[in-house]
Amino acid sequence: MTELIAAALLIVGLTLLGTLGLTRTLFIGVLLAMAVLPRVIIEVIPPEWEHSGIADGGIVVTTYGLALVLCLLLPSPNNPLSRFQLPHIAALVLMLVLFLGEWVPTVERWSGFLHIALACLAWAVGSALSTALSSLDRHERVLAIVVTAIILIQAAAAALQLAGLRDVGSVLTGAIDLTRINGTLGHPGTLGKVLFLLVVLLLPATRSRDLLTRRISWVGIVTAIVLIGLSFGRANFAAIAVLIGLWALLSPGRRVARRVGILALLALAALPFIGLLLLRFEVDPSGGRRPLLLQAALNQIAATPVFGIGPNSYVSTVSQVDPYTTLGLPVHNSFLLALAELGIVGVILVLFPLLALILRSASALLRRDSTPAAVAVVAAVPGIVIIGVTGWGLLADSGFMLVMFVFAFLSARIVRTPLDAPDPDLAVGSHVPGVPARKVFARG
Repeated sequence: MTELIAAALLIVGLTLLGTLGLTRTLFIGVLLAMAVLPRVIIEVIPPEWEHSGIADGGIVVTTYGLALVLCLLLPSPNNPLSRFQLPHIAALVLMLVLFLGEWVPTVERWSGFLHIALACLAWAVGSALSTALSSLDRHERVLAIVVTAIILIQAAAAALQLAGLRDVGSVLTGAIDLTRINGTLGHPGTLGKVLFLLVVLLLPATRSRDLLTRRISWVGIVTAIVLIGLSFGRANFAAIAVLIGLWALLSPGRRVARRVGILALLALAALPFIGLLLLRFEVDPSGGRRPLLLQAALNQIAATPVFGIGPNSYVSTVSQVDPYTTLGLPVHNSFLLALAELGIVGVILVLFPLLALILRSASALLRRDSTPAAVAVVAAVPGIVIIGVTGWGLLADSGFMLVMFVFAFLSARIVRTPLDAPDPDLAVGSHVPGVPARKVFARG
């Protein structure tokens, strides 16, 4: 089956390459690999023992890893190697040094190292593809079509699940057995996180001067909200609600009616799911075993605060001293898990470009010269925190790659057209690509 999928992807990739060109093909391929088909292609070295962690227990080749590496084919000046961040290089060098003495070089730790290295590459690829796409005609429309198409693929998979044609997860809430969709991904929570990040990527396109681009983007966003609702992930639903609400409130140039309209659209999409989500809170207010796993993580961080215990090794290490971790689950908090595995120094180095981007975006917003990308970054921060403190999926598998890719993609667009311009929806003729809108605005 894997060979058939690989052959099909190769044929589709070559077809797209001949039709759309290298940049668009790589953009589509990376997003498909991370958000639709994050699969293991080949197991190079098997795991040493049963494993649960941010990456596979063995050394593997994945679809998203291969897609990211293929992006090194981009020609200069947009080759990802030229976009590699110095803090990321320092983080990888530090980890290699720690393998010489501080960390035992197990297979799972080497797998974790490759996982972090791919995440750093994902940042470079996101920045490079963002710049490369911006030089092409109708680049905003290309982004909107591709991201919305991926969301619709997940919607189609969810429809098959709800029709009983594909396996789907469930959760028992009181007397109600809820069907939770997971799309093409392995867990409903993973689907929700991926959709949240895709919406972050789509939001700036809703301020495009191209009417069709704006409409396509909103189709994708509304569909994503509905799918997140059907996955019944409490943290993901809260995160998307805060994201859309902050986007409506923080975007300059919008009239009050437009802001209210966006918030009303959010409320309308959320309404069918609020009752069942509240029921989940009532039956399971603490989120399962999360509180039981928390103290062990805090103890481990206190024991190895500077350099941590090594990437992808939390469960095998902490389970030796904590009975709850022996169940095979890491702490359900992405930030604490990162601190436990990488230490304070490693976390700062790996996340430095992301933290710098957030500060730049917030500063631009305060100066009132922000771009749509800057507003999307600031609006996404509370949602990322909500998702991060309630689970470890932001660090795991393709989820971490997508986090790095999306925010790097937006970082390359912080300096584009300011949002101080009037709302494009109000400008006469604003739907004509490449034609500046006349300074005449509709009433109302």
